[in-house]
Amino acid sequence: MAADVVVTQRGGFVDLELRDDRDAAVQIRTEAGLQGRIMAPLLAAQSRHWRVILAPRRGKGPGSVALSLSMLRPATDADRLKSAAFRNYVAAENLRFANYRETTVTARPADITARPRGAYEAALTQYAQAGDACGARRARIGLARMEVALENYPQGRAAAQSAATAACDGDFAEQAQAFKTIGMAAAYEGDFTASIEAAERALALYARTGDLRYQGIVRGNLSAVYMQIGATDRALAAAEGALRAAEDTADGQGVVFSRKSIADIHLARGELALALRDYRSTLANLRDTPYPMIEGETWDDLGIVYHRLADYQESLKAYEAAGAVWRKMGRRAGQA
Repeated sequence: MAADVVVTQRGGFVDLELRDDRDAAVQIRTEAGLQGRIMAPLLAAQSRHWRVILAPRRGKGPGSVALSLSMLRPATDADRLKSAAFRNYVAAENLRFANYRETTVTARPADITARPRGAYEAALTQYAQAGDACGARRARIGLARMEVALENYPQGRAAAQSAATAACDGDFAEQAQAFKTIGMAAAYEGDFTASIEAAERALALYARTGDLRYQGIVRGNLSAVYMQIGATDRALAAAEGALRAAEDTADGQGVVFSRKSIADIHLARGELALALRDYRSTLANLRDTPYPMIEGETWDDLGIVYHRLADYQESLKAYEAAGAVWRKMGRRAGQA
């Protein structure tokens, strides 16, 4: 016998855990944002009883989900393939969470790339055999994000493009995440037109799901791309939109990133008084949301602003503050 449990994200961040008769756990994070879905097949052959545990993600505040359970039915070969695919997908995702982010590789033992990639590929094969396009989309998005983290931008972009065009109806949050990933990969490749197009499609989908937080993240990405092509007015508008979204969703890190981005744009345009104001505001926000890398960069940029204002004493103080942050972080690249 088999049944499907479906978790749909409604607010905040909620993670899913399944426990069987032996108390063995299968854990998966929900990352697609509002209206994002996770479907897990439950097989009686694997366990007569299943416990479904939902918990807010640590440090992310309260969250909410919609939880549904299908009617019990005789298990089919497709159910068994989906169950195997889901476990491979979960294994790959957990390895990615532990070792990769979209902008950095945090750890890399010799086999760390082969293991999640192999698990993703196994999940994709099994989802395809089961005819589950939505499951395959989620696996392709995970694979794409890993490849982007590894700086394999063409591979990441191709995987995300395949995910974006999957025949999966109504899964707008995952489709948006696919376009968001395409936008990032294309930007790293220097294909800024394609990056902007993908980001705009992601924004439209996030507007459809009502996910203000992810709209802010995509607007922040767009701002950086517009700066690359010298479209500073558009860059500023996008960064200001990202800041409003971060403030409205109490996203402290988003506020810090967005405010510093706004200051960077003013500095690039030679608007020194505005840059000074926004770098100071960034430092004020950093007192509530510590982020050493951004703090060091903010002090360093303040040093540039003060120098251009011919306030050499304050410029030196800012550079010294930046150096203190770099030393505390053990980073030498930021030091003269």
